[in-house]
Amino acid sequence: MTEKGDNRKEYQKTYWAKYKGNKRRSQPRINLSDSEYKLFNQLAKDEGVSLSKLIKNMAIAYQQESFLLPQSQLDKLDEFVYLVRNIANNINQIAHHSNSIKSVVDDGRVFEHLKNMEDQVKAFITQPYKKGHADDN
Repeated sequence: MTEKGDNRKEYQKTYWAKYKGNKRRSQPRINLSDSEYKLFNQLAKDEGVSLSKLIKNMAIAYQQESFLLPQSQLDKLDEFVYLVRNIANNINQIAHHSNSIKSVVDDGRVFEHLKNMEDQVKAFITQPYKKGHADDN
């Protein structure tokens, strides 16, 4: 054998020894129809991740019984949290004002609105995002 062939054989031997020492990764294969491939590929492109990373994230979210939200929905959720915090601040100001004058004009209405908001928040966070929902912008 030539010296070049010996070097390659030694290289492969070293490479495989190193590879076997690393944590092994499984590479499952899945079959997708053309339409499924296009759908997943577009989602991956929209999220800025590889197709395999997207499918892996979806599988992990499913296994953990959690949600995998698109970045656009995460942005909307951040805005939602901001608005809820503003509402909480406003309620705190109402409470402070009512304590200073020892009266609230209609405290039942404030609590009714809070209960309504709480119900909507619970519904929002317990239902998965559905594309094409009437509230999408």
